Amino acid sequence: MNKIDRISELPDPILEHILAFIPMKQILQLSILSKRWKNVCTLFPIPEFEQQLFTNSFHEVPPSKRKKEYRRKKQEFKNFVGRYLLGHYRQRLSINKFKLHMMLDGESDCALLNRWIDYVIECNVKELNLDVWIHQKRYELPERALVAKSITELKLSQCKLKSFYSEINLPSLKKLDLEIIVENQVVQTLFDGCRNLEEMRFEYCYGLKSLQVSVLPKLKVIELIDNPQLENVEIEASNLESLLLNLKRSCQINLGRVLKRINISGHRMKSLAIIYCSELVEVDIVTPNLDRLEYGGGVISFSLSTSSLSELSLTFNDSSDVEKIEFLANLNHPKLLNWKTVKAEVRIRA
Repeated sequence: MNKIDRISELPDPILEHILAFIPMKQILQLSILSKRWKNVCTLFPIPEFEQQLFTNSFHEVPPSKRKKEYRRKKQEFKNFVGRYLLGHYRQRLSINKFKLHMMLDGESDCALLNRWIDYVIECNVKELNLDVWIHQKRYELPERALVAKSITELKLSQCKLKSFYSEINLPSLKKLDLEIIVENQVVQTLFDGCRNLEEMRFEYCYGLKSLQVSVLPKLKVIELIDNPQLENVEIEASNLESLLLNLKRSCQINLGRVLKRINISGHRMKSLAIIYCSELVEVDIVTPNLDRLEYGGGVISFSLSTSSLSELSLTFNDSSDVEKIEFLANLNHPKLLNWKTVKAEVRIRA
């Protein structure tokens, strides 16, 4: 007796409701069961495409056949992504988020990804997240991705921004997250085309040696984490609320006078000066090898974690002696304390 597939006969809205309760891996598996499920899965909103969901289960495949099986699974993955995006493009359906984690096999895959980016841009994608890589190369983001008016969040990992783009204009971009190869001039051009940016994060960005932030009036959050070649940072942002610095090397930092919160982490940092940031309310410093710290300003929430501090210089605005003593109680005792006030200067040796 043949079993009847009643589920496949259900209307599309009901099937889409069912898919909402199924993990992504099972949705991808359903897409290759039948034409009916393939069509429904193509229209279902899928925010993330993970190649490993197709290609990481080879424990039952004999070693001699794993390479061929990998290529077959990889092609299934590309076919699925292509059908999904093409279906949305042809029906002019919106795509709120497109996240892709994929290994690219040469120029043909780069061209394929460029076409996928065309599709999502035409579908007014809001969040574009690409974590893609090529063996011994980096995927270069096409220029059309940097003139998309719909994009509000852009995250790029393991790829590259080219040294020259004729135009960069992302008027809706609010959040930028980069872990890429990039040149200083491209970053500055990017800032010029993203005037509504509110949050930025740069992590392991090779090629980034200098960062000047002064044209982003809405910027609230900056995170700079382990950028190995960064030597100079200049920030002038009137609405900046939070700054996180985790430094790989010695770096000259000019933070301006408008910062409210600072979080600094760096194992190699030896000297740090924070001078008269008038709006500052909180500082958190984790620098185990810091030797010298200079601070000038009001009595604020100040957390310091270091084991080697030998010199501390403090210049306070008008504050009571009790407040100053409470401030010092939160710090490790250095060998030399230089405490300045408007009327006097006190030097204390440990």
